[in-house]
Amino acid sequence: MSRITVLGSGAWGTAIALSLCRRGGHHVTLWAHSAEAAQDILNARENTLFFPGFPIPSEIMITGRENAVANAEIIVSVVPSEFLRATISRLRPYLHDGQIIVSAVHVDVLRVAAGGWQLDREQRRGLGWLRMV
Repeated sequence: MSRITVLGSGAWGTAIALSLCRRGGHHVTLWAHSAEAAQDILNARENTLFFPGFPIPSEIMITGRENAVANAEIIVSVVPSEFLRATISRLRPYLHDGQIIVSAVHVDVLRVAAGGWQLDREQRRGLGWLRMV
């Protein structure tokens, strides 16, 4: 079983977490940027703000704690690109070698294609310690 943490509890992050959970074979954690946002989703067992109408099963752990990435084998980032650097910096003490980080930020594709990869370089500025493979 893979341990997967989805960073970002908006509509896209919630949909990815639900999909991974329904596929089976994974321990899925949905990480919100704040404890309050996580608690709202946890209380409702639904993301009423960004993804209403889709109940979140109890198998998905919901948290706003930075250490949510510590035991993850795979981290799926759907954090909006403008918040990526700050988010990864917050989580850096809990990241370690061997973790796979997947970017699933859907807006990046359009911006990168239109901007000639400028966004990609901008995202990586200040994240030189993060090895891209």
